[in-house]
Amino acid sequence: MSGFKGFYNLLKGNRVKYLLGLLCMSILDLSQIFIATIFLVLFDGIVAQDTGMVLDAIYGLLALTLLLTALVLIGFTLIKVSSIKAISSLRAKAFNKMLNLPQQEYSNNHSGDFTSRVTNDIQVLEKSLTQHFTQLTGKFIGGIGCIIYMFILNWKFALGLLAWNFINLGITSLFIKPMKEKSDQVQKKLGDTTTGLSDIVAGSSVIKLFNLKTKMAKKFKQKNKFVYESALKRVKLNSVMRGLNNFLTIFSFVGFIAIASVFILRGDVSFGQVLAINQLQNGVGMFFKTLGEFLNQVQESFAGLDRVNELLDKEEEPTCFEKMPTIDINSAIAFENVNFSYNCKDTVLNNISFEVEDGETVAIVGPSGGGKSTIFKLLLGLYQPKNGSMSYFSTMAHDYSIDRLRSLTAYVPQEPYLFNGTIKENIAYGKKDATDYEIFAAAKAANAHKFILSLENGYDTMVGERGIFLSGGQKQRVAIARAIIKDAPILLLDEATSSLDNESEKLVQNAINNLMQNKTTLIIAHRLSTIENADRILVVDNGQIVESGTHSELLNKKGVYAHLDAVQFSKKKGA
Repeated sequence: MSGFKGFYNLLKGNRVKYLLGLLCMSILDLSQIFIATIFLVLFDGIVAQDTGMVLDAIYGLLALTLLLTALVLIGFTLIKVSSIKAISSLRAKAFNKMLNLPQQEYSNNHSGDFTSRVTNDIQVLEKSLTQHFTQLTGKFIGGIGCIIYMFILNWKFALGLLAWNFINLGITSLFIKPMKEKSDQVQKKLGDTTTGLSDIVAGSSVIKLFNLKTKMAKKFKQKNKFVYESALKRVKLNSVMRGLNNFLTIFSFVGFIAIASVFILRGDVSFGQVLAINQLQNGVGMFFKTLGEFLNQVQESFAGLDRVNELLDKEEEPTCFEKMPTIDINSAIAFENVNFSYNCKDTVLNNISFEVEDGETVAIVGPSGGGKSTIFKLLLGLYQPKNGSMSYFSTMAHDYSIDRLRSLTAYVPQEPYLFNGTIKENIAYGKKDATDYEIFAAAKAANAHKFILSLENGYDTMVGERGIFLSGGQKQRVAIARAIIKDAPILLLDEATSSLDNESEKLVQNAINNLMQNKTTLIIAHRLSTIENADRILVVDNGQIVESGTHSELLNKKGVYAHLDAVQFSKKKGA
C-alpha cells in the first residue's frame, strides 16, 4: 500500500471517528459562506439604513461563533483520538513485525534503521493525520462551498476568479515530484543518523577506552551534515513554492480589485455582493493554496509511509523448518549431511553429521570461524540448513513448530543479555507464569540468591540496560537462573566463564554444573581445560568435523585438538 491508499488503510477501525472529526473541522472553513452572507446582509442593511437587517447580521455572527467553537472542540478531539489510536496500532504492528523477523534481517540491517522507521517515520505520519489532512479537507469543503455560492452571486465574476486559481494550482503542482525526491533523501539520512546514535550508545565504553570521542563526533557530525544539507534543499524548494504562492495570492487580489471596480461601475453587482465575493474568494484562494502546499508537504509523509511499509512487508520468520530427508536415528540430537551458508556463497558448514545421546555432554571446539556458533544457531532455529537433516529426540526438525523446537532448548551465551527490568523479571522470562518459589529456587541453583538478597531491593533490583548495574559474574548467574527455570531437556552453553575472574568463574561453574544435571548438553569451548570431563568432544574446522573423541583420545591422535591444547598450555605457561 502506498500514498493516499496507505493512509486509508492506516485508519482502519478509526475511519468513522476521523471522518466525523474532519467534517466538524471543515465546517469551520465552510463558515466563509455564512460570513459572506452576513457581510452581504450587514452592508446592504447599512446602505439601506435597515436596522433589522443589521441586527439580524450581528445575531447571526454571534450564533455562528458559538456553533464553530463547539464544532472545533468536537472535531479536534475526534481527529486527535482516532489519529493516536491509528498511530499506536501502527507502532504495535511494526514492533510485532520486528519480533517475527528472521534473524538474517537483524544480521543484514543496523538496529538504528529499525529504530528510525518506528520513531521518525511514524512520527511524520502522525503529523499528516493531525495537521495536513485536516487542513486540506477543511479548505476543500470550504472552497467548494464558496465556489458554488460565488456562482450563485455572479457567475461571470466567479468564472474569472476560478480560472486564475487553477493557474495557481498548476504552477505549484510542478513542485510535487522534486519535493518527494527531497523528502525521500531526508528520511533516509535521518535513518542513517539514528544508526550513528545507536552505535554511540552501544559502544560508549569502547569509545572512551580507545579515545574515539573526536573520531565518532566527526563521523556523527558528517551524518548530521548530510541531514542538514538534504533538509536545507527541501526547505529552499519549499520556500520558493511558498513565495510563489504568496505572490500569486497578492497578484490575484489586485486582479480582484480591478474586476470588481469594473463590475461596480457597470452596475452588475452591489457593494455588499463585492464584499461577499471577496470573502468567498478568500476561502477559494486558501483552498487552492493549501492544496498546492499539501501536495508537496505530504510527500514527506509518503516517504515515511514507504519506509514503514517496507518494514511491514518484510517476510516473517517461518513457523517451522522446511521439509528435510527423513532420518531414523534414536538420539536427542542428530545432524546428517547438514550444509549451511549465510550468503549462499561461502559454505560455513559442509556435510556436518553427528549425534548426541540423551543425557550426554558433548563439547564443540575448534579454531575461530570454523562453524561452532553456527551449529548452535541451527539448533535454536535461528537459521535453517540449506540441505541435510536434523532431528530432536528421534523426531524430524520439520515436524516441530519453531516455538516448540525452541522450548526444547535452553541457551546460555558467553555474553548474557539482560533486559532493562528487575532481576526477578529477567529470571521469569525463562518460564511463562513462573511463581516466586520457582524463581527463588532457580536463583539458588544458579548461586545467585545470596548476592541478590545482598542488594538493597533484592529481586526487585533494576539491572539497567543490558544488565549494566550488575557485574559480569552476576549477569551470568542471572542468565543461568533463567535457563534453569526454563527446564528444557537440551542445554546449549557458549562457554560462560571465559571472561570472568577466578572467584566469579567458580560460582558460575558450580551453577552450570547444577544446570547440566539430567540434561543433554552441548558446550562451545574456548578453553579446553573446561571440557576435559565431557563425554565426547567434536573438533570443528573449516565447517567440518575433523576429529571426535574424549579428551585423552584426541590428545593421543596428535591432530588439531592436540595442537590447540598445546597452544593454550604454552600461553598459560608463558603467562
